[in-house]
Amino acid sequence: MKKGALGMLMASGWLLWTGQAMAQSGPPDFLRGTPTGFGAGLVVGSPSGLSLAWRMPGSTMVQAAVGWSLQGNTLSANVDYVFDLTTIQQDSTPDISWPVYMGAGGRVRMGVDDAGLGARVPVGIRMEPHDLKLDVYMELAPFVMLVPYTDAGLDFNLGVRFYFG
Repeated sequence: MKKGALGMLMASGWLLWTGQAMAQSGPPDFLRGTPTGFGAGLVVGSPSGLSLAWRMPGSTMVQAAVGWSLQGNTLSANVDYVFDLTTIQQDSTPDISWPVYMGAGGRVRMGVDDAGLGARVPVGIRMEPHDLKLDVYMELAPFVMLVPYTDAGLDFNLGVRFYFG
């Protein structure tokens, strides 16, 4: 028990020291820059899993997510082409941009007893800190399953992506 308490104390001290050093010097160099090119991260919602994006010149991107969907316990994937409608800039947070986006894409669902193909229209907002290669997003996407039967619903996603460009 003494070893566990000593380990916790050492870990806490290390976290405080590195947190203080990071607060003084800012984020590490590999996180600094503008989010461009290929991005990867995590998404929670429908599906929950891996989030990918490819930022193209201008205000467009292709984004995808693949993971487990709790709606029907299926493996789900979607691919969307999205474009920024506008960017919200607040005086209280000048170092953060809030692009509002919309797009169109496809949705695939694969389960033991169920498989389907459909279309979706994602609408969302991203939080983009200036000079950091990441974005955090929240998205709603109404969808219509077309094959093998018609069904409609709404996907909700929260995600974060780090960009390698």
